[in-house]
Amino acid sequence: QRSTVLPAWEVNVLPAAGNIAEQAAPAPQSETGVDATVSPLQQAVRSRKFWLTAGLLALSAALLIIFRKRLQLKSGAAQTTAAKPKTRGTLVANHARRELQKACEENNPPAAARALLDWAAGEWPDQPPRNLGALAHCVDQGADEIHELDKALYAAGNSPWDGQALWDRFRHGLHERKVTNRSSSVDSLSPLYPRWG
Repeated sequence: QRSTVLPAWEVNVLPAAGNIAEQAAPAPQSETGVDATVSPLQQAVRSRKFWLTAGLLALSAALLIIFRKRLQLKSGAAQTTAAKPKTRGTLVANHARRELQKACEENNPPAAARALLDWAAGEWPDQPPRNLGALAHCVDQGADEIHELDKALYAAGNSPWDGQALWDRFRHGLHERKVTNRSSSVDSLSPLYPRWG
């Protein structure tokens, strides 16, 4: 690389002919060397503290917005998760109800029993009845029809079973028994099926 030194040039600027401009007085300065005509707000804007504070405030606001969005997403996910078992149970119950109708129309006791227990599991997922005897204890009405279905499944011989009575009883839904405490003073034997409900 090469370097060179050029001689200094001096330039004198003269006022325009016929119009003598007054020389502008220099701006007053304070003892600290800061221009006194500048307002405190302008001084603050020019300082580094202002920009640092503004940046921290903007960052805090952005973090707060992100935090609130995450909370909303988590609460929405929790609600969706809580809603899924109910929706799944409803879908299972609706499918089982259709299967029960079909089994009753075809007079098919095993399919009717399976569909009835699936329906009950969809309606009461927390404590589903495990067998027809337990289901008979859980329902408000239709226990006799459930016992008839149970007899058709396990009785000796192949007696025909008519599913119309069972479907007529449950076509409007399974209704849970309100009071489950029923004392049996006549029958001293323990029931064949445990009471799950």
